[in-house]
Amino acid sequence: MKYRIGISIIVVIVMSSIVLAGCGGTSSPATLSNTTIISTTETSNFNGVNFGSSKSADGLNLTLALDAKTYQQFQDVSIAVDEKNTLSKTNRISAAEKWPLPGLTLGQCSQGSPFGIAIFQGEYNSKNISTVTPLAIFDPDFTYHCPAFAWAGGTVFDFKPQSDIADVFFGCQPPCENHSDTRIYRELSLTHYWTGTHPATIHSFGPGVYTIVAGDEWSNLVIVHFTVTEPTTTSTANQPQQPIAVQSVAETHINGQPVNPAGPQIAVFLKNNAAKPIVSLSVLLTELGNRSFDFDFGVTGTNPFLPEKTISADRYLVGGGFGGGIPYSLIISGNFQDGSAFSETWNSPVN
Repeated sequence: MKYRIGISIIVVIVMSSIVLAGCGGTSSPATLSNTTIISTTETSNFNGVNFGSSKSADGLNLTLALDAKTYQQFQDVSIAVDEKNTLSKTNRISAAEKWPLPGLTLGQCSQGSPFGIAIFQGEYNSKNISTVTPLAIFDPDFTYHCPAFAWAGGTVFDFKPQSDIADVFFGCQPPCENHSDTRIYRELSLTHYWTGTHPATIHSFGPGVYTIVAGDEWSNLVIVHFTVTEPTTTSTANQPQQPIAVQSVAETHINGQPVNPAGPQIAVFLKNNAAKPIVSLSVLLTELGNRSFDFDFGVTGTNPFLPEKTISADRYLVGGGFGGGIPYSLIISGNFQDGSAFSETWNSPVN
């Protein structure tokens, strides 16, 4: 099982010249009774720990795989989605726009992929999944700087024999010049979701059962479940006297690079380990190229940070770097409701 701090979105693409960005459509749902949910013995890149697949009459097999069945809160949920031709010959498939569910997506810069995913809080199946609303797993307030070609979808897919590699023709019918060999496969790692807008509030996947689905534009749908449990507290073991426990420092990125060229987006999750409310809180992330960035958690006398509660704040580190093994610190200080003050420094884990 992978364990990383933060949110990461890894897009794995094999192409010669044009990037296929992926996002499911939001057209009217197809009838779920036409979709066959099956399990296979195929070993995925995630070693068959938690996966399922759906095989369609046109010879395509859609697989959804997770790297675990159970995760601790703040742990990455690592996801792989794969579309493969099961035939022993080239399989030419035209885009169909027959999405089994609305809202299937891989992010705002991924409008052209033939499949997408959605995550739901609770345990659902093919009979009732269309009655619930998925979680917002991508920040609705984020301004994505998408490449111009990222909005072009595939019109025709020439899948190679028994392969997930397809010669994708973008916005044209073959023969035409706008095409590229593409692996129809994605990997994502998620730990959070958002509620509301302007500003949206970030949340970790809390304890409970979740349903994740993958669907493609040929009506295939795969449903897998995972469970999130309470986290094992490690911060208090290292810093037993500190009132604030740092539970997660999260970065959003694609292919290891910030989505926003101006700098990465970072979310910080804190827990109040003290037995009394906190009425003021200052958090400074520092030692990133000798620069510092403050995080506003909105803690006040009328909005106190209560004992045993977890809060979060996020911001963009404009002009700043993050990750790559570069150490950083959180300088945390504030006041309790009784007027007493506290101060502590949390250092990033050593890789």
